[in-house]
Amino acid sequence: MGQCIGPVASSLCSERVQSNGQRERGSATMAVTTEQLQAVLRGFLEEGNRAVSRSDCDAVGRRKEAWDAAHAIASAVVLGLQKHIPEVLASAVLVKGRDCMEHCQALSSGGNGIVAAVIVRITVDEAIGEFATRSRIGSMM
Repeated sequence: MGQCIGPVASSLCSERVQSNGQRERGSATMAVTTEQLQAVLRGFLEEGNRAVSRSDCDAVGRRKEAWDAAHAIASAVVLGLQKHIPEVLASAVLVKGRDCMEHCQALSSGGNGIVAAVIVRITVDEAIGEFATRSRIGSMM
């Protein structure tokens, strides 16, 4: 549940597929297809699952539950952007292991302990999303 607004939101209309296979929505070509994005998110889930399975046996259940919830939030945000304003997605890549530190230095951890990250680049300066929890508490991000 939610909506995205931004400079390109008003250009949304029916999707077309060009002769070269690229999808087009409005006047802008989609740089990242839903299938590509799902593959990146699937890799992200698998990396997290591997990290959880290597953890202390007593904590695996709790860590798996926490990882599944974290992955669900990340997936919902990125797939929501893809669904509502796909033309703003310039790229989406999965980075793993030591490569995460380069992309995650701004975190308080400095990127230490990050096993995987999905790096999404957008073509606009700002895209505002609105979402609500099951209890209907709304928020913007």
